[in-house]
Amino acid sequence: MKNIVIDIHAHFIPKLVYERYDAHVAKFPSVKLLRDEKGKRLQFPGGEPTRPISPKLSDLADRRAWMDKNGIDHQLVGGWLDSFGYELPSGEGLAWSRYYNDCLEEELSEETRFTPLATVPLQHGGLAAEVLAEALERGFGGVMIGTLPKGLSGNLDDPSLDPFWKAASDLGAAVVYYGTSPDPGELGKSRAPVLGLYGGDDARVNATVGPAEAKMKELGKTYVTHTYPGAGHGFLQAQDGRDGANLAASGKAWPATIGHLRKYLE
Repeated sequence: MKNIVIDIHAHFIPKLVYERYDAHVAKFPSVKLLRDEKGKRLQFPGGEPTRPISPKLSDLADRRAWMDKNGIDHQLVGGWLDSFGYELPSGEGLAWSRYYNDCLEEELSEETRFTPLATVPLQHGGLAAEVLAEALERGFGGVMIGTLPKGLSGNLDDPSLDPFWKAASDLGAAVVYYGTSPDPGELGKSRAPVLGLYGGDDARVNATVGPAEAKMKELGKTYVTHTYPGAGHGFLQAQDGRDGANLAASGKAWPATIGHLRKYLE
């Protein structure tokens, strides 16, 4: 029996999100889609426009060719974190998540090599639980979430998210998390021991680690970090990159992950 290689960390933006935006924007009027010389960008309340969205995030033909080249049979694909819209009022966040998931489901409906991961309105634990249940009922493989549930701040341990975590546990749902460290002011709400694994060449993420580490130490909470020299952002996915640094980092990060989970969960 052939072993199947599955990439569990991938981001995708359906082209339908752009194509149907004008017809649906009344449901989430605070979401702005900018189309200019810089390309396509999104903007949410209180923030600057996102980085230009790479066309590769929507190019399935290019993605399949990359998978073939790297011996990958299947991908779990979630959205692009800049597009999740946690800054939105909860009602608009609910509408935006449902719209995004509709586009994701339809665009991948005939694709056998991709399993979609839904997005949820993480700014409201109850609504996030509702969308999670809907997504699993529709056949999504799980959900992908960011680590800042208020957009630019927040903490995944916030009690307001308990309904979401309870639903995920009750439903046996897969939840993939990803992103920068929370604002230090939010870390007092942290209730779980944290393991942070970082690539040394990932300035945007690493800039948030030091302040979080200092605050967790001040609070007497567990936050163990490992930074792997030369490794880049998403090193576990791109193990053939950075002249061997990503592979070396992956070889150390995975045992560290298993050890952390065994220490605190068994």
